[in-house]
Amino acid sequence: MQLGYLSRLSNVWGDRSGAYAVRHGSESAAVQTSLGLMSEMAANAQDIASRLTDVVESATFEVSVEELSRQLKELLDVYQKTTPPCNFTKLQRALSDTLKLLRNLQEDSVSTAAEFCDLKQRVEALMRKVEEGEADRHAVLLGQLAYTANIIATSYVFGPESRPMSLGDLQSTVAGEGNSDVQQRWQQVVTFAEKQGVTINELVKLSKPLRTQHFGVAHDFPEELDTTTAEQLHEWATRSFARPVEKLLLFLEPLTQTGKPLCPREDVAARFTAL
Repeated sequence: MQLGYLSRLSNVWGDRSGAYAVRHGSESAAVQTSLGLMSEMAANAQDIASRLTDVVESATFEVSVEELSRQLKELLDVYQKTTPPCNFTKLQRALSDTLKLLRNLQEDSVSTAAEFCDLKQRVEALMRKVEEGEADRHAVLLGQLAYTANIIATSYVFGPESRPMSLGDLQSTVAGEGNSDVQQRWQQVVTFAEKQGVTINELVKLSKPLRTQHFGVAHDFPEELDTTTAEQLHEWATRSFARPVEKLLLFLEPLTQTGKPLCPREDVAARFTAL
């Protein structure tokens, strides 16, 4: 909107009225002025509507309501002298109500944006917790791999009712055991491991860091033990756990159910005694 143009337009209207009265004499001034004002009011109303449309259509979400208010005030100032007071008051009130509504909408928009930002942060925090929980679950299942080896070896050497112990503790316990049957079964475990391409000493050493990943929560999700695969364990293992996982899977592959490295076979004893 060109304010200079509006100012010049207002001056033209004033000059036009004065020239008209001089040219036709004072006797017809009242009638002619009345007709002129009626004509100008109609033209002004149309022009105001056109200019107001320009202002509103030029407004964008980036333009503040205060800037729009300033533009409308300048528009009103231009037409105040040429618009009848009653009509000008109505126009002024309508524009004021419109600006009030726009301010409320802008405040609602800011409030909605803040709420959206807060919701986004909450969702991101929740996603981080989910990811952390998933990582913890993977760590537990990696630890379960070492725990499965402990269960199988301990239950074979000392019987199914025995409390599982680590391979290192089992090795130390058997060394001080006077029972020849226990020592024989332990030796079968040692021989079986070597046949699989890994020594007991390697398993003792490599299973230790994995055992630190294991927590009792693993026992609360038997369905996960049943669905976890060797490929998943390889995927979850970080570089530091890659070799322990590889060696334990070598040892456990014939001792666990097909495709289920965390689920011992029922005929484990037959696997050891078949050597």
